[in-house]
Amino acid sequence: MELESSPTSEKTSAGTSIRDVADLGARVRKRRKIKNMSLRQLAYEIEVSPSLLSKFENGATNVSVAVLRKLADALAMSVPDLFDDQFDAPVSIAQPDWRRGVRYAEGFEITLLTRPHVAPVGIYLGRLEPGGATSAMPYSHGTEGDYEFVFVTSGSIVVQIDSSRVEVEAGESLDFFSTTKHRILNESTQTAEILWAIYPPK
Repeated sequence: MELESSPTSEKTSAGTSIRDVADLGARVRKRRKIKNMSLRQLAYEIEVSPSLLSKFENGATNVSVAVLRKLADALAMSVPDLFDDQFDAPVSIAQPDWRRGVRYAEGFEITLLTRPHVAPVGIYLGRLEPGGATSAMPYSHGTEGDYEFVFVTSGSIVVQIDSSRVEVEAGESLDFFSTTKHRILNESTQTAEILWAIYPPK
């Protein structure tokens, strides 16, 4: 199946300028590399030829909305993200009121600190109330090589790793593979806060 495309002129058929197409293609190429995908792999995912995808990434051709949707899905983005020039900006400053905490489990709230879909690792701020836990039971996820790091910024936590229990105090950290059954609990009488890094981001 060939890529639906048209050579770029001063304005494409969709009214997109050459500069817009070049920026869009460069953004796709950068995101593809962040995802550790080869050009051939991405072309296969979206059912186009590698040569035509290469032309698009280099700003030499435009693509249809249908292909953009396939690109967004393959790169774990939304179509609007593809056009957001701040999405892959080298520096991004997030204001506190931009972040939204999510009540992930009873007594546990988590807030994503890194840019979604961009950072190669997800860094979260976790808040565990007394008696709170990240899940009802220890669980595993991901594939071989997936990795997690937990740093306690205040209070203390207990981390269950398989059948073991590890107490971690403020200023201490631990790491483990995501494929090992685990969960984090707060068995103290004070709220605990953690920085939680997960690779790859979930």
